[in-house]
Amino acid sequence: MAGRLQAKVVAPEALTVRNRDIYLYLPNGVARTKLTNALMDSTLGAVSTLRTWRTVLRLSDMAQAH
Repeated sequence: MAGRLQAKVVAPEALTVRNRDIYLYLPNGVARTKLTNALMDSTLGAVSTLRTWRTVLRLSDMAQAH
């Protein structure tokens, strides 16, 4: 399945699949990518969510504070 998604990546963007997670490198920003949740959902046949790295770091800080 990841191969089908990988075929849709256009440089300079990149993606890496680790287990059930997909890590995206989007140097031009998430607003400009064609790798949208809708594209991933239809390609993979699953429901996806997206978090920016900044959000991941904030969630980690929040979790450690409790």
